[in-house]
Amino acid sequence: MLQLAVSGLPLGGMYALAALGIVLIYRTTGTLTLAQGGIATAAAFTFDALWTDVGLPFPIAALGALAVAAIIGWVLERIMRVIGQGQVLAQVIATLGVSGILLYVVGQLFGAETRFVDSFFPAGTVTVVGVALNWTQIAVIVIAGLLAGALALGLARTRLGTAARAVSQNRLAAQLAGIDVVRVETASWVTGSLLAGVAGILLAPLLFLDTVQLALFFVVKPFAAAVVGGLTGLGLAFAGGVTLGVIEGIVSQYSVIPGITETVPFVMIIVALLVRQRISADTTKPLVREPTVRPGSGSLWPGFALLAVALVAVPLLGAADVTTLKTAAIFALVALSLVVLTGWVGQVSLAQMALVGIGGFVAAALATRIGLPFPVVVVAAPLLVVPFALAIGIPALRFRGLLLAVVTLAFGSLAFYSLFQWDAFTGGTDGRRLPPPEAFGIELGVGDRYAYLVIVVTAVVFLAVRNLARYRIGGALLSIRESEDGAASLAIGVMSRKLLAFALSGAIAGLAGVLLAYDVQTVSFEQYSPFASFSVFALAVFAGIESLAGALLAGVLFAAAPVLLEFLPLQVDDQIVSSVGVVLTLMLLPGGLVQLGRRLRTSALRPALAQVAGLLRWSR
Repeated sequence: MLQLAVSGLPLGGMYALAALGIVLIYRTTGTLTLAQGGIATAAAFTFDALWTDVGLPFPIAALGALAVAAIIGWVLERIMRVIGQGQVLAQVIATLGVSGILLYVVGQLFGAETRFVDSFFPAGTVTVVGVALNWTQIAVIVIAGLLAGALALGLARTRLGTAARAVSQNRLAAQLAGIDVVRVETASWVTGSLLAGVAGILLAPLLFLDTVQLALFFVVKPFAAAVVGGLTGLGLAFAGGVTLGVIEGIVSQYSVIPGITETVPFVMIIVALLVRQRISADTTKPLVREPTVRPGSGSLWPGFALLAVALVAVPLLGAADVTTLKTAAIFALVALSLVVLTGWVGQVSLAQMALVGIGGFVAAALATRIGLPFPVVVVAAPLLVVPFALAIGIPALRFRGLLLAVVTLAFGSLAFYSLFQWDAFTGGTDGRRLPPPEAFGIELGVGDRYAYLVIVVTAVVFLAVRNLARYRIGGALLSIRESEDGAASLAIGVMSRKLLAFALSGAIAGLAGVLLAYDVQTVSFEQYSPFASFSVFALAVFAGIESLAGALLAGVLFAAAPVLLEFLPLQVDDQIVSSVGVVLTLMLLPGGLVQLGRRLRTSALRPALAQVAGLLRWSR
């Protein structure tokens, strides 16, 4: 047991370093950064290229990699400044977009192959309390401890540290006292990014270099450590990271469930949230800066027209185009689930594709192992996804805003690495297959029947959500997003409405998973990764996460992006397009493309209306 615990210390030290960066940035700026994984990945790959490929000495290669991390931190601060102080959710999502850009650039520069890095520390082992540790593990533990101590000392004893504490306590008062707030915030972003860079470099010889795995490694687990520290305590965050590594080292040896270690950060986050009386990240601001549009207030005729066009177009399209149309309709449902939860209630979910995957696996279990018919599965499977959605939403009863994003992020990682790898849940290879859809003796998989079904089901769900929003519940959800305290003062049941939003969002995502699973007649866990949730969320923000029209547009963009990108002169994929799109949207057009459409429509109609008014006055 002791050997397993000690063996987890090096990884725990890396979690702790990245967590210190998260805490430092949050304390100073009030923003939770999701870019630590991308920064660590960029620094690690840069170091390996300079040290291994170019042959530079270790100190120079390390400095070059850290310079890259520092530049990324500086760029992040500039992006946050453009988005604006107080737009906390928009800033968090922007860091997610920057992380996606970094991972794409790293993949293009260094390739997608897994790289193994030789240790840059001396060979050999040392016995510590009866446990053999190599010099790399010892050096990682020592360096992590020294950097944590240096950071704490710098914040306590230096002038910049004093200024950072003043800014974290009251930004306006610090500014009035003559403190250069921009300089302090820039220093915090750069320092936090450097900590992530150091963690990435030190981790390289202990693990391996892979853009996806390394990024996820430094996203969920450092956040768990940061939450243990209340997002403000450096010492507790460091201890939380080390403890997480130790627990993982023990759990990994005593469990037969694949990926069981991924449950550790999720459980740690939930326990930390429940134990702590209050964490300061309990406020949220709208994603948009302009006055919101009441849900369901738009006209119905554009939707009916779009439905008619889609139904008429199906027999005229080729097989590939029909598949694109089905994909657009299914992912419009996924985006709709985000509109209900994030656009209307302000609760960020980074696990939506995990709920889609649960819907698909549950559908496969009901159809294959139990033998239920297609109509029953379509109704039952989404309802069985609701408890999973509520499990994510239960912490929302006590905490708001940014912390919920952390919980959903941890759940998405847990589902992908553990739940979807567990044969008892998935049924193994055979349990992931589904029979062709059939209802009342009609084979729906023949010809274009399934395409018609998907389009009609999507239209019905959109209509039902619109009608639901037109009642008092629509205004109640929107008032909760704007101010939970204000909604409570109006006798709105905040807790019950939030749980209703989570349940409704989960059911819609589960339905999308069912339709997708029956379309391809198999369920593959690869398509439900946390990065898939990032991409879908980014597209929903880019299209307009506040409106039903934005959800439809997001579905179209998701399905049509691979086709549209073929016409570009450069070889790019949807990851970089969605990442760049979400960053630019939040900087320039927080309401998404739908907001741009409203602006253009308004600016075009105003001159015409003025002319009509002039003619009416002249006729009098």
